[in-house]
Amino acid sequence: MRPLPEVPDLVVVHISDIHFKSSAGRVQDRNKDLRHELLLDLRRQRTHLRKFDAIVVTGDLAFAGKAAEFEIASKWLDVLREQLNIAEKNILVTPGNHDVDRDKVVASTGILGLHARIRACHGDALQSTFANVMSAEEGHQLFEAIAEFNTFALQYGCAVHRDQPFWERDFPLRDGAVLRIRGMTSICVSGWNDDTGANKMILGEIQYALTREPGVEYLTLAHHPPSWLLDQDGAEHYLNTRARIQLYGHKHEHWIEPAGQGIRVVAGAVHPERTESNWIPRYNVLVLNLEKHDNARFLEVIVYPRRWSTEQTCFIGDCDASHLPIRLYRFRIDDSPPSVASPRTDRVALEADEKRRLGYRLAMLAKDLQIRLAQRLELIGCDDLQTDASDFADALLRIAEERQRLGELFDLVEKYHGEINQRENPFAGLVKEEDKR
Repeated sequence: MRPLPEVPDLVVVHISDIHFKSSAGRVQDRNKDLRHELLLDLRRQRTHLRKFDAIVVTGDLAFAGKAAEFEIASKWLDVLREQLNIAEKNILVTPGNHDVDRDKVVASTGILGLHARIRACHGDALQSTFANVMSAEEGHQLFEAIAEFNTFALQYGCAVHRDQPFWERDFPLRDGAVLRIRGMTSICVSGWNDDTGANKMILGEIQYALTREPGVEYLTLAHHPPSWLLDQDGAEHYLNTRARIQLYGHKHEHWIEPAGQGIRVVAGAVHPERTESNWIPRYNVLVLNLEKHDNARFLEVIVYPRRWSTEQTCFIGDCDASHLPIRLYRFRIDDSPPSVASPRTDRVALEADEKRRLGYRLAMLAKDLQIRLAQRLELIGCDDLQTDASDFADALLRIAEERQRLGELFDLVEKYHGEINQRENPFAGLVKEEDKR
């Protein structure tokens, strides 16, 4: 086994299917020890990996999509990132079927009708119907049942909605290359009757048609593996030809396999149901390095699969047939680095961080305060900002940005939090549309 570089380019923790219930953390929580041992295992690995850069969660943070469950998940992720010295902006999450409040699905004939309409289609008609629904006002209904997830995800810049069902984050590699992580939403038609037959999920071409750019390599996240998708063929074809690394959850099983020009990793579950016949809690660590050999450039990916040992009562390496605790892959990439820097500029990254913070603080306000704030900005009733929308805070932030009112929105949110003038307004230089005319 070759030694790692002194400091790897990027180290990512991949966890999935935690299934936090409202009872998590209490005395009788049997999984509390698992989570503690996971943290201890990561501390041990940091001694030779040197650092951790990001935590990615491929869905099912909650068990029933309830606010109390996401509050517990948020506190646990805070502890994890603080212990591992990971920035909050580098916690990356995508929703799973357990992050859906299914009570909202069954109570809404509108949501159920959209699910049935989409699932009745095939081939190009499936993509056209899904795109049309997402583009129409009714498309908001597909995200109503993950309102609590979105409130939770806002603090990490990972909330999703009909106009932006995926998010992206760039991480620099050496030699000017970039790893772009895209988090995709696979639960738009999720409900109580999900299965791998007539009631599959959908991603939609807009999510998996990754934009090729010089010097950019893709890592994608989604909860459901392709076998659970109505558009499985299209998703596999695009992702196998455009993504180097595909990360999934949902299956409560673990496997790593070649996938076109890259690899596909299904995480296993941190908290699988203890009634499952093959109960083995799992997670992964991925180490990425860009290397040069004989003027050729390679992306090296090392996966450290970790599993629970009932014998040793701790997490250990999951060895392959050769008794190695890692899986090593090397991919040839463009021979020359990009001619222009691909990562988003520091200014753009800073603005994105500030917008994520503003969105989170806006969502923390009571709904009546959010409405009062929108009224102050005279945004009620414009476009798709309706007071009864479940994603009201998200829509308000989006429309305020479109109309260049983020500076005013920031001041009002800080005022309603009782912290006016405590921080310099990062959006103070923006002007209203009417002031530009």
